[in-house]
Parts: sequence; C-alpha cells; structure tokens
Amino acid sequence: MKIKSDGSSTPYYEIYIPEELTTVVSVESRSYVLIQTEDVIDFALGGDFHKGEIFKALKRMGLKEGVSDDYNLNKINYRIDRMRKLNNVKSISI
Repeated sequence: MKIKSDGSSTPYYEIYIPEELTTVVSVESRSYVLIQTEDVIDFALGGDFHKGEIFKALKRMGLKEGVSDDYNLNKINYRIDRMRKLNNVKSISI
C-alpha cells in the first residue's frame, strides 16, 4: 500500500521486529535493543535480495578489513542497476 506523505511522520518508517528476535544489551551503562542485519532485511526490506545487499554494503562501509568503500559503492551501483533492469522488465506487458 502506498502512503501519501504530508511531510510529517509517516508509518512507512516504522519497523516492527518480533521481540524474540531482539536482545537488550548494555553498553557504557546505557541499554540498547540489538537486532541482526538479516532481521532488518527480512522485516524492514521485505526480504528483498537486492535491497538487502545494498543495506549490507552500507552497513559494512569502513568496517570490514580488506574491503574498500569503492568496492561497496560498486556493489551498491550494481544492485541499483539490476533493480532498474528488473523494474523495466516487470513494467513491460505482453
């Protein structure tokens, strides 16, 4: 379902992840809810493979040893191009 935004808070930014998939952790006397990247992909991105790959590349930028930001940006560009191609194929009616 598409939602028209009026510039205020909109529900498509809300992400509901089942409580049993989260863990409360304490870091420097502050509590956080820890969720795994795969749960964000499943619940926030609808399990979409290409969106998941983009999210993973963004998350690991600057964090994974031996992998440059250019590598991750190339992966992101590839996935975006692939999504465009798939979107164009889906929009062609026979």
